[in-house]
Amino acid sequence: MLPCEIKSEKVITVGQKGLFQCLLNQDQKGGKHFEFQVLDAAEFTLQFLGDAQLKENILEQEFTSYKVGNYNFNKINLIIDGKSLPVSPMQFEVKTIITEPSPTPYPLISAQKIAAPWWWWVMWGLILVGSCVYGWIQFIKWKKRKFEEANRPKVKILTSFEKYKLNLQKLESQEFHLKGEYKRFALDLSQIIKKAIGEKLSFLADDLTTEELFETLEKKHKKFWVPVQGVMTNAFITLDQIKFAKTPATAEMCMALLDASRLIGDELYKDEVKVEAVQ
Repeated sequence: MLPCEIKSEKVITVGQKGLFQCLLNQDQKGGKHFEFQVLDAAEFTLQFLGDAQLKENILEQEFTSYKVGNYNFNKINLIIDGKSLPVSPMQFEVKTIITEPSPTPYPLISAQKIAAPWWWWVMWGLILVGSCVYGWIQFIKWKKRKFEEANRPKVKILTSFEKYKLNLQKLESQEFHLKGEYKRFALDLSQIIKKAIGEKLSFLADDLTTEELFETLEKKHKKFWVPVQGVMTNAFITLDQIKFAKTPATAEMCMALLDASRLIGDELYKDEVKVEAVQ
């Protein structure tokens, strides 16, 4: 068994370093790697610190413990270059650093009230006043907004049929037919009817000639075309004659064309006409 002993004090406190020394012979001190191994140590009772240090023929190893008690370790081996050698038993005591009766360094006293400084009250007073002013301003804005919304004139959204009738009324109010501007009247009325048909039936009717318009309606929109074929044919033939100065026009002729355009609109927007009738 390798002779070893504790060279530091054998009574240490928790976490305090101790020094363990072993005497090596000539062959043993020629080793390259030294390591102590404890076989009977419980957790936290013995812990070697760092590597063992060889000083001539004495091997020194620092150790410590983190558990209070008296310890006697009989199964300690020194491993030299992989070869295990038993060493002398290791005995020491670990004490706590806490003194009785209480670890509290100062006596406990009851909590004491500390008066708040004057600026603390001023600051919170300003915050309170500012919050009240801000809330009042927001309330005034909200009341104003509600008043404006309640008194805002409501804009009626016109239906397609209402827009069509409004365009005819506008054309009539411009009195082109009374001023002798028949061509201007015919051009505007043709455009109003074609635009309404194109928007309602979903095709580009504005740029079509009269023949192209009739052909499209007859092939693709017979449900609309059949009831208005006679009225629409007569109206557009007359409009074309006025536009191209092929026939003399009168105010009465223009009024008849307006009546014909209203009949065309009634058929084109008959679904909306039914809704208006019910209402």
